[in-house]
Amino acid sequence: MKLAAVQTRLETLAQGSPLLKDRPVLVEDKGNLVNELETALETQSLAVVVALSGGQARDGSTRTRTASDEKFELVIHRGQLDGVDVPSTLDVLEDLIERIHGTEVIADKPAAGFFQYVRHDLRDTGDGAYARVVEFTITRVITRQ
Repeated sequence: MKLAAVQTRLETLAQGSPLLKDRPVLVEDKGNLVNELETALETQSLAVVVALSGGQARDGSTRTRTASDEKFELVIHRGQLDGVDVPSTLDVLEDLIERIHGTEVIADKPAAGFFQYVRHDLRDTGDGAYARVVEFTITRVITRQ
């Protein structure tokens, strides 16, 4: 299971939220994510970024096999624009936790594991805006022949 595929799965799950209908859900990739986010917040005032934030091998790893706990963040950015149709970041946070926790990492393949909700926090972005961050983990098995 490739980490990029897991990010895409989280992107798809987030896009399924009715609170994010017609709002950008961006994935960290080769593009200019900062520019894409700034552009989105200029017109939408709400955008979500999905990114791998870290990982760590579990104890007992060998040269040919290891289990790794991977951390993914969904960052709910709120811009300075205001509008009656913009959902609160708290409502989006709760919806994403309910929507993603316990969902299969690979659709219809429970053996691949499940997303596990870990924590959330509020971050000031320093420019008058803020973001809520929700963290999920998965366990990934890496085998080498």
